[in-house]
Amino acid sequence: MGQRQAILDGLLKDYNGAKVLYAKDVAKELGKPSAAAARALMNSKGCPLPVKQVGGRPAISIFDMASWLAGESIPSIDVSYAPASKPSTSAAPVAASMSPKRPPRESLGKYLTLLRGQRQFLEELYVELDAMMVADASEAKDDSERPVRTMENRRDTL
Repeated sequence: MGQRQAILDGLLKDYNGAKVLYAKDVAKELGKPSAAAARALMNSKGCPLPVKQVGGRPAISIFDMASWLAGESIPSIDVSYAPASKPSTSAAPVAASMSPKRPPRESLGKYLTLLRGQRQFLEELYVELDAMMVADASEAKDDSERPVRTMENRRDTL
């Protein structure tokens, strides 16, 4: 097994099979004092590895990191600015694996509208129930022998 493969296996094990490394991980691998220092390096033009924005955060392919740590030369390609019509053969699989296409989400608007309607209905129901209970209590004061109806008793009369 080659040096690159041994390093790659170690990285995959250390990062639970992740395919990209974020600033915190890059800082750990490069011996940087903080994620901010690694992020500054990743955002600079002098970064020796291709950087891709993943979820709005700069990330480096774990495969490129393994190659670089093994002393192999990495082509300096800015994947985020590469033209879509002519993808680089070495960066295309990495770029494709780092930004999967997701199907568009269904709108939550109709569900929120239904929930608002249910909430309004329940509020009106509680107001009516409170009014009925107050009326029952006042009738019970007038007729002390008549028992006050509770919610359980009321269910039988509905």
